[in-house]
Amino acid sequence: MDSFRVLLIVILPPTQSGEESLFYMKPVVVIIGAGAMGQVMGALMGKKAPVLYWDATSGKVPNQRELSEVLKNAVAVFLCVPSGAVRVAAMAAASYLRRDVPVVTIAKGIEAKTGKFMPEVLQESLRPGQPYGIVSGPMLASELGAGQGGSGVVAVSSAPAYKIIVALFVGSSLKLFYSKELSAVALGGVLKNIYAVIIGIALGLGWKHNRIGALISDEINEILRIFGEYGLPMETAVGPACLGDLLATGLSADSRNHQIGEKLAINEEGTSEGTRALPFVFKRVKKLGRKNLPLLFALADVLARKKTARAAFQK
Repeated sequence: MDSFRVLLIVILPPTQSGEESLFYMKPVVVIIGAGAMGQVMGALMGKKAPVLYWDATSGKVPNQRELSEVLKNAVAVFLCVPSGAVRVAAMAAASYLRRDVPVVTIAKGIEAKTGKFMPEVLQESLRPGQPYGIVSGPMLASELGAGQGGSGVVAVSSAPAYKIIVALFVGSSLKLFYSKELSAVALGGVLKNIYAVIIGIALGLGWKHNRIGALISDEINEILRIFGEYGLPMETAVGPACLGDLLATGLSADSRNHQIGEKLAINEEGTSEGTRALPFVFKRVKKLGRKNLPLLFALADVLARKKTARAAFQK
């Protein structure tokens, strides 16, 4: 008997409503969204449990079965889809899951139609009591796939769910930390997206290391002010879920937010999780004023085409 199945019987509560215990089944991990990040996450977990993929795009997963069949023996479900698809994916899976199976998203954005963070979307989309959570941190798919490692904060609605998630990554190159602060971890991921765009702009404008260092310091100060406005613990802002991820994605040419920042620097257009999230965050915090959030206001000016990136970020 493998150690992962032993862990399941130790941490999972007795089943209800006639549901078969996961201990007596061959547990699988299901990844919805078979893109680059989904494939990398599957490779990292594959040593602990078989991984099954499902994707809404026809033909992306060879010999793909019905979602109900794929989810039948799921011990955990990872939604490796963009923020705008999380609600649809969670609702599609909800009725096929046992109530002790955690559903976790790696999306770090805001739902465009509602302005809600991902934990809120999951809570609304799943059955009452279904464990849910978010993983956020420096986890660039290209680097994880190359064995370079990464780290993430797992914020989940129940302690047993966290134990399952962490067990799946034991021995992998991804180091995970626990947090019960779902809203803080979600906000940290959203803000790193926004401020990573600004780093991309600065690099696109030709800023060198001294100015980039000063910029990131200023960004952290703004992020802490925003955390204060939301009433969330500021220690999350300086951990892997926000600062760590900001440095990784802001400085990486593989990051979509970085790439869009460079496009904005040369007056080209494009969208990313960061640019889509900005209007919702800006509406909430703009009362703090340009003096307290000059970088956020400058990015808002650029996206509203009030100023060019060079004019908005000149010093």
